[in-house]
Amino acid sequence: MSAEPVPDVLVGLRATRAELDSRTQTPTVEAVLASAGYRVAPELEAHIAAEFGRADEAARLAQPGADRTEFRAVIRANF
Repeated sequence: MSAEPVPDVLVGLRATRAELDSRTQTPTVEAVLASAGYRVAPELEAHIAAEFGRADEAARLAQPGADRTEFRAVIRANF
């Protein structure tokens, strides 16, 4: 039995929520990371990923760059 319903096709999704410590207001940062990939060989994978971050005003002031969108192309090799 395989844990992969479609052989060699890889998908992933991760969501996070962080509340930064603050005395006056709780700044919040939320992010979603999604990826799709293909296993070219048992030791070689290629992925395309996108991360979408959303921050409230207090978090943007405390952590510049928290409100962002990023795209990545990744190659993973196991030796």
